[in-house]
Amino acid sequence: MDNFSQATSKLAQSQSLYPRLSFITFGDVEDSRNRISRKAVRSHAALYQHAASRESKGLNESTAKKKQIRRYKKQDVVLDIEILTTIPSEETSGFPEESPRNSLKGTSLQVILGQGRCDPFRTYPIDWNPRIPQLVDHYLTNMAIDMPELDEPGNAGLLRTRWFPLTMTSAPIFHVIILLAASHHSALYSPTKEPSSSLSRTTSRDLIHLKSIAIASINRAMQADSLSTSDPLIGAVAKMASYEAMYGDVATFEVHMKGLIQMVRLRGGLGSLGLSGLLAKICVWIDCNAAFVHGMDHTYFEPEGGRSWLGREVGINPSGFLAAY
Repeated sequence: MDNFSQATSKLAQSQSLYPRLSFITFGDVEDSRNRISRKAVRSHAALYQHAASRESKGLNESTAKKKQIRRYKKQDVVLDIEILTTIPSEETSGFPEESPRNSLKGTSLQVILGQGRCDPFRTYPIDWNPRIPQLVDHYLTNMAIDMPELDEPGNAGLLRTRWFPLTMTSAPIFHVIILLAASHHSALYSPTKEPSSSLSRTTSRDLIHLKSIAIASINRAMQADSLSTSDPLIGAVAKMASYEAMYGDVATFEVHMKGLIQMVRLRGGLGSLGLSGLLAKICVWIDCNAAFVHGMDHTYFEPEGGRSWLGREVGINPSGFLAAY
């Protein structure tokens, strides 16, 4: 657009904003001072002032909008979906340090969050690690399955709905759950196969490290009198016993069972355990199935007066014990 066209456009815009000029005619100078003439002059001056004010306001708004647009263009909007931010905690995750970028490589956000089966808010009782959601997902999907020996009539899935929430309240028991899930996953998926996730890189050294972290966490909790006979700690020791029965040795299993017996006695017996009787069933079920699998001639929780446990027979399910629990 040339200069003449720009000037014409501005003039037309100015004429649309400002009032048109008009002439006041009178025959005598005194007529210019009468009420009608003064009113016409004041009216034109007021209209002109309003037009100037509207023009100034329009320019200011236009300038402000342009500045705002420029400011928005300069800003980078960052959506933070980084899952590897370390959350301070008294308990470490037990996994070796790894590069955040590499740990996310080839892993979708859906897999990381466990397809709705894991906690996206990271309210785990131990330090954050990118493998935790996958291990929790593996545990809930493949290990905490329906167990007729543990479930109630018409109320299946208690390992998921009643037991697992307990594991989310305490670091020792959660460490043991992570150890069990990692060991179970490692047994199912060989590292020599095509890696399906970062869990496929779990080595025997990782498992030993996870075990040491779990035992150290239990020992620390044992030193606190208020926690020494709590449901989470009793559950942690019971699960460590089941871990040794499945992946360790009988001698270490018996060490854990002896400690578990003492803790239950200090608590007041199996009937005093929580989870509406589920924790007691878990302790007895581990004891009976481990004795059956290893051909032991005794169990640690002896029936009282020859009666069945908790008013019902304890089902022996070695395939479920070894493969899922």
